[in-house]
Amino acid sequence: MQSILIGHRGEPTSYPENSLSGFEAVLQAGAVYIETDVQITADGVPVLCHDPDVSRLTGHEDVVMQTDYATLRRLPAGYPARFGTRFADARISRLGELASLLKRWLLRTHQGTLSCEQLDSYLDEFTFLFNRRTSKYRGRLFHRLVAQVIAVEPSPFSRLATDS
Repeated sequence: MQSILIGHRGEPTSYPENSLSGFEAVLQAGAVYIETDVQITADGVPVLCHDPDVSRLTGHEDVVMQTDYATLRRLPAGYPARFGTRFADARISRLGELASLLKRWLLRTHQGTLSCEQLDSYLDEFTFLFNRRTSKYRGRLFHRLVAQVIAVEPSPFSRLATDS
């Protein structure tokens, strides 16, 4: 039986969970699948965060759904209780930033050899896993996230590299 590497919340043993640096590390290690958690901020921005609040990642008690993105983005999200000051520059990322990372990674790694069937499988899996969550928005949340990713300003590589 062949082993498959799955990046659950990135690489949370060595990086803050759901961080871009954690996802980059697990992709470089050969992950075939990744899993992340998404919460919606008070102003409608989809961000990568597992818990309803950001206390574990930031040490602050802000609730994601009650806090605007600009406020969350200012908070260091390096999981200080676990990593000390090692990731003091880490910030909570938007879903669009992860999409940008994945697009860059796929283009660099597969150099255009990723077939349409493979891409369809990845997107189908993501959609299925996201839509099966229990929520009052069940079945509609994925569409809201896609709409937000389209509406929010894209993140160029230069900004991602300096913010994370």
